[in-house]
Amino acid sequence: YFLFITDDCTRYTWSARFDRKYQLLDVFKSLVKFIQKTYNITIRCCRLDNEFENGP
Repeated sequence: YFLFITDDCTRYTWSARFDRKYQLLDVFKSLVKFIQKTYNITIRCCRLDNEFENGP
């Protein structure tokens, strides 16, 4: 699985890879924390693409 986060203003994209679907929330939190610390910014809004996979 892959998680992509894109800044709407700059179109800069960060990505993370993970093995199991249940890891998504932890990977998301880690990536957001990394972005906020590295660039000294606050993420104020999060949009989903509504692409959900069916299955285990």
